[in-house]
Amino acid sequence: MNILFTCVGRRTYLLKYFKEQLGHNGKIIGADMQLTAPALSVADVRVIVPAVYDESYVEALYQICRIHHVDALISLNDLELPILAKNKALFESIGVNVIVSSPDVIDICFDKLRTVQFVSSIGLKSPKTYANLGLALEAIYTGELDFPLVIKPRWGSASIGIEFVDNIEDLKIVYELIRRKTRKGILGAVSQHDENFILIQEMINGQEYGLDVINDLNGNNVSVAVKQKLAMRAGETDKATIINNPKLHRIGQLLGSKLSHIGNLDCDILEMEGEYYILELNPRFGGGFPFSYEAGVNLPGALINWVQGKDFDVEELQPIYGLTFAKCDYLVDMTNEINLSERIKARKAGERSVSVQKIAIFGAGGFGREVAGAIHRINSIGKEQWEIVGFYDDNIAVGTQISHYGIVIGGIDELNKVEQPLALAIAVGDPLARKHIFDSIKNPNVYFPNIIAPSFKVLDPQTFKMGQGNIIQDSCNVTCDVEMGNFNVLNGSNILGHDVVVGDYNVLMPGVRLSGAVQMGNCNLLGVDSVVLQKVHIGSNMTLGAGSVLMTKPKDGCTYIGVPAKKFEFK
Repeated sequence: MNILFTCVGRRTYLLKYFKEQLGHNGKIIGADMQLTAPALSVADVRVIVPAVYDESYVEALYQICRIHHVDALISLNDLELPILAKNKALFESIGVNVIVSSPDVIDICFDKLRTVQFVSSIGLKSPKTYANLGLALEAIYTGELDFPLVIKPRWGSASIGIEFVDNIEDLKIVYELIRRKTRKGILGAVSQHDENFILIQEMINGQEYGLDVINDLNGNNVSVAVKQKLAMRAGETDKATIINNPKLHRIGQLLGSKLSHIGNLDCDILEMEGEYYILELNPRFGGGFPFSYEAGVNLPGALINWVQGKDFDVEELQPIYGLTFAKCDYLVDMTNEINLSERIKARKAGERSVSVQKIAIFGAGGFGREVAGAIHRINSIGKEQWEIVGFYDDNIAVGTQISHYGIVIGGIDELNKVEQPLALAIAVGDPLARKHIFDSIKNPNVYFPNIIAPSFKVLDPQTFKMGQGNIIQDSCNVTCDVEMGNFNVLNGSNILGHDVVVGDYNVLMPGVRLSGAVQMGNCNLLGVDSVVLQKVHIGSNMTLGAGSVLMTKPKDGCTYIGVPAKKFEFK
């Protein structure tokens, strides 16, 4: 199961939690507009995407999901929740389960004025709220509202633009200042459709609590975790204790059942004089979720099971009470991401997302260097970004430098011990050796992408089919209704005509041409500039000499040479 996290930012812990639950049964793909986003350091695949409000943003995410076979998409940012909710069906059409609530639920939570109205409609309390300065001043003059007051954007995120005032003069000045700053800032795009985009609220002083209100994928409430906040930093919970508060638990259940959100609802509540006031509803993983997870609330495990249609024991969503946790900062090495960023900047116009994946090459000979060169050419155009971590080879000493591409880091034994997902290109030219290498790799963390040179051309992409682990070098062309299996090599300037079918582990040396309707089995080697005429069926383990023209069906396991090619008897 592959999970895409968008706008990952600093949520390193959250990606780690999902990796713990996935184990070796999937990949974590992280997306952000900056390759130095700390959370990308723990993703198996790192992707740079346009800004949330860029017109190509949704298409970029769609292509990432398609390319990486994403099963679930989870957003970590308020600003894109309305966008994903609106486009949920688009992703579902390719089998992606977007863990996001309905557009109406998102609007109730994102629009803080609607939040207040919703909270009131279900019998709960929220601070007195006014949609503009005029209404607030009127309430002050009639004695309905007292200082101090809170001024904040109506459509807000991450405590951006929140200010506190304690007199009318400051209220007027700060109100106008926030209006101007909001128009110019990141919240400007969502604040343009209503003139009343700044709210004024009474300030509630008291103990603050955080709730994780957990619903299943059908919007049914299954759990509530309550945290007593001990300290805040930059708008997020910094220290907290997991508590058993029946009244807050019932408030969470009521919110979950009435709102019918999907997944987690991060809820901020203040207690004043024995009354609880709802401040914020955020239908996503919030900054306080780590406290719940560390106390035993296994929502990542639940979501993974629910997306796969499996049952999950809701007892694993109940917290252990009395535990206290505190956050701390640590450094993340983003060096490789910084080094790649310059190449990414040079991507072609219109190619707005670039994935960064670790890859190794098995085979440190000449073909291995050729494949490394192909990977560098792929990187240069920015469609994908591969970080070559080194070479594996059982016949070359560990530590040997392979040109400027890297060093030998082990053989099959070392490869089978790799603990993190790793792409591998098998750069060995002998067909049987390629099969033997693949059969010897037992590590489920190793996967086999197709390495395709940028100059590869397909006449009819809709009818072209290809498996995994293929290597296609420069200037190769296929026409229509062509099928390729797995771990084949097109070593440059190859042409495959209509209706050609190629099996597995075949190696076509430079200049090989297969005419229309040629069918080929497995483990065949075709020499430089050789030709197979139309409708010839080739079995397995056949070798065709350089410059030869094969006109009739060959026997398996034999070598053919000449024009026309004839069986060659070795003496």
